[in-house]
Amino acid sequence: MGFEGTIPSQLGNLSFLVSLDMSNNSFHGYLPTGMSHLRLLSFMALSNNNLAEEIPSWLGALDRLQYLSMRNNSFLGDLPANICNNLSNLKEVDMSSNQLSGEILLSDLSNCSRLESLSLSYNQFSGSIPKELGRLKMPEVLHLAVNILEGNISCPKFGVTFEVYLNEIDFLHELIGLIPNEIGNLFKLESLDLGYNRFKWFNPTNLLFSVHVLLTIYIYLGRNNFSGVILASISNCSKLTEIYLGVNKFNGQIPNSIGIETPRNLDLCDNCLTGSIPNTMCGLQSLEYLYLSQNQISGRIPGCFNNLKDLLEVNMSSNFLRRPLALEIGELENLTKLDLSNDQFSGKFGIVGSIRFVYSSSLDHLFLANNSLQGSIPDKL
Repeated sequence: MGFEGTIPSQLGNLSFLVSLDMSNNSFHGYLPTGMSHLRLLSFMALSNNNLAEEIPSWLGALDRLQYLSMRNNSFLGDLPANICNNLSNLKEVDMSSNQLSGEILLSDLSNCSRLESLSLSYNQFSGSIPKELGRLKMPEVLHLAVNILEGNISCPKFGVTFEVYLNEIDFLHELIGLIPNEIGNLFKLESLDLGYNRFKWFNPTNLLFSVHVLLTIYIYLGRNNFSGVILASISNCSKLTEIYLGVNKFNGQIPNSIGIETPRNLDLCDNCLTGSIPNTMCGLQSLEYLYLSQNQISGRIPGCFNNLKDLLEVNMSSNFLRRPLALEIGELENLTKLDLSNDQFSGKFGIVGSIRFVYSSSLDHLFLANNSLQGSIPDKL
């Protein structure tokens, strides 16, 4: 659809409506008071428009509403503190990507006993994460990323209901302190995004990679202040497909147990990792993206890397990797980007020309600068 203009107040005359979807248009202005007469609505989607002004107080009159999406507009002001006062049937609320501000004051959140998904990301909310979130009885999705929230997440306490239902957490931004131990009890967790905060490392004995988190498929902990070694118990998360631990202060060696089969994306860049690349990494048969740059990794690339046939991008730059730069990655025919710059590779450059990946039509970025390679560039390059 391509409707534009303002929403007519006469829309409220359609009092029999139970579902209203006006998403993906060019409506602007405010929500007319006449819409308060749509008392039978259970579904209202207004996302991806240019609607503005404050969220109207009459929204609380739509007491049958179960699904509410106002995502990607320009709504301003505070989130109504009494949004759950009458909307006790709400199951999903998405107000992300607006210009909402102020503190998240949800004093009556316990009235939203059926709320499963709350998305408030990409706004301008400030203050701390409200402890009232712990009153949610059936939470599955909780997104608060990219606001101006601060403090720690010791509250809300992740109680029994969070343990049973919650499968997505997104708290990306300026939070500090320690990750609460209770996250380790969220045994249905599938997505955990705590990146771009100032967290310190969690308790390694009972937290993230505990036996309760076996279903986790996405972990983003990048750009924090985490330090210490990467836990060998990461192998417990046997269904992991995305692991982002880059831009932290992890030290020690890459654990041998990293060789679980499922990850497609492994990002350990910009840490303080040392030692060599373990041969067990060749067990990452589904790996497509590997980022190990800006560490202190030494030694050579394991010869078994030829087995990682699905690799698309590899960045091992700015380490202490040494000669020989030979056939370890010579059969990666799907590779599109290879960055081995700022390492300590040496020997004749002609060796590189003998590697089959160089001739692959898929390779469009090759970085070998600041090594000690010698000789001429092969004609076939």
